[in-house]
Amino acid sequence: MTMIYFDSVSGRWFHQTDQASFVWGQENKEISYSANNSSTCGFRVKNTAYNKIGPLIGVLTSPSVLNRMNDQPHQNILSLHQIVQKHGGLLVLFSLNNVTNSFIEGLIYNSGLSQWEPAILPFPDIIYNRYPNRKKEQTLLFQQRLTQLKKQQIPIINERFFSKWDVHQLFSEHPFLRRHVPYTTLFQGFDDLKSMLEDYHYVYIKPIHSSKGRGIASLTRTKDGAITYQNHYRTKSFPTLLELAKDTLTGYEGHLILQEGIESQTYNGNRFDIRLLAHKSHDQYIVSGIGIRQSLAQPLTTHVINGGQILSIDQVQKHVDIPMLQQIAQASGEALSKGYNLIGEFSLDIVPSLHNHYYVLEANAKPMIFDEEAIQESGSRNLYNLFCELTGFSP
Repeated sequence: MTMIYFDSVSGRWFHQTDQASFVWGQENKEISYSANNSSTCGFRVKNTAYNKIGPLIGVLTSPSVLNRMNDQPHQNILSLHQIVQKHGGLLVLFSLNNVTNSFIEGLIYNSGLSQWEPAILPFPDIIYNRYPNRKKEQTLLFQQRLTQLKKQQIPIINERFFSKWDVHQLFSEHPFLRRHVPYTTLFQGFDDLKSMLEDYHYVYIKPIHSSKGRGIASLTRTKDGAITYQNHYRTKSFPTLLELAKDTLTGYEGHLILQEGIESQTYNGNRFDIRLLAHKSHDQYIVSGIGIRQSLAQPLTTHVINGGQILSIDQVQKHVDIPMLQQIAQASGEALSKGYNLIGEFSLDIVPSLHNHYYVLEANAKPMIFDEEAIQESGSRNLYNLFCELTGFSP
């Protein structure tokens, strides 16, 4: 392990290992030696047999997140920084607005001051994409700037958000996973809606490009033929399916999926689902943690931000089959990698049916923070191990 230092006044990085020479970053730039310790903070980094230090890990985010980091700290990023520092490495937060032809400008964490502060660094050894805005990530300008970094041969973990329709197609083509996805179709017009409600009495409507339960609604056909529509804000009954389509779905053709509603297991009368966090490890995908979420205020989602609550695995133990969930995680990683290049991390929303068969409802490229501290810590450690694996440093 080696120490490197940063002087925030001069903006200079240096080491104090006498008669040693080190390089760092993707371009192997030399870091200078100085006997005078005028630094404001020091960092523990690993070094290889070739005197390369690191890994230098770039966390890609948005300018607005950077501007708020000291006022609204992101616990998952701080947790990751702590794991990286404990085992050796340097984490820098940056946006694509602050990338030049030869360096990046971002934020590093000053543990002495307990705050993030600006610094200029070489191109990182690896990039972990946590950019929070799906629409901006899809813009031409964003993709052009990302391409600039790709030309530097920097591995990028999870280049973009998942599309629900793309994920469904990838999972449906996988020989193991196809048995674990609900019937799903792309909404392209009234006939798709009519067909789904003829085959299933309960149907979910989901935007292709959304997360955290946003935009989800459900349709239920009652015995008298009426259709009940429910989202997070309202419940409304329509006498005919055509009236419902005109009122709520006009203009959304090609932007929604229709998904079979699965009758799921319940705990104390309310349904629950399984949140699985997975990470890549060499050629495998391992389960970093399993959380249980239960719906209370509304039946659409189990997200805590939408009124759900956390259950312990012990409360629903008979419905948690760890070996099967590991198989699902492995298969999901394989399928996602075929459509999205380097997938290092993802989470799955899985529901156990009344017959205890698992169905994967969602896959998320940028998992939300897990409230269970042990899961978050395990995920950060496995992510760090992946950084080391992909950059040639020992974990």
